[in-house]
Amino acid sequence: MTGPFDDLLAANRTFAVAFDPSGFDGVARAGIAVVTCMDSRIDTLRMLGLVPGDAKILRNPGGRVTTEVLEALVLGVHLLHVERILIVPHTRCAMASHTENDLREKVSESSGQDASWQSFGVIEDQLASLEEDVRMVQSHPLIPDTVSVGGFLYDVDTGLLDPEALTSRNLWRDGDWGYTLCRAPSPFLAPCRQHSGSSDAFVGEQRVKRWCSYGRQVPLASRDDGGKRPW
Repeated sequence: MTGPFDDLLAANRTFAVAFDPSGFDGVARAGIAVVTCMDSRIDTLRMLGLVPGDAKILRNPGGRVTTEVLEALVLGVHLLHVERILIVPHTRCAMASHTENDLREKVSESSGQDASWQSFGVIEDQLASLEEDVRMVQSHPLIPDTVSVGGFLYDVDTGLLDPEALTSRNLWRDGDWGYTLCRAPSPFLAPCRQHSGSSDAFVGEQRVKRWCSYGRQVPLASRDDGGKRPW
């Protein structure tokens, strides 16, 4: 009589024959952490040119930054050599194409039980949610400015990441309204989508970024802030 996991255990024994634990010490050797969806179409390591041991991979439905994900990222940054964080939702995601009621009905039908009480955390606006998640990680008090945070949409039909990333480089404080995403024409100037305008990329031979809601220009580096973000 065979068990439901016999094939996998057999494959594991084959794997163990040539298994070499040398070089694996639990840290992210490439300094990478990836937050992505549990969708089986996403080959997280290979799509980034990585191999086992290079990165910390955190997966959940929709690839959202949850409390548990934040806890893991803080540990990764301070204990496991994580220096870059990618948040990667994907196209044609069930969590972004169904309503909460849709999923409850499907689960109820499949299970034969009432699932109306179950929450699934559907995503109404994928890009807005991605922006929110990037902002949440980038502004966490235990994740320092030295850690790069990027948000990318993965296309499951082409295997490509959207090159127009949401990153901590173009996420800037929007007056008293918190943070907003600015799509910068250059890495040194970032007019936001709602308050876009033109200005020179240099003021007094000093690179600037724009605070979008008020149109103020803030030096990228000054004697006072030591090159850190100006807030």
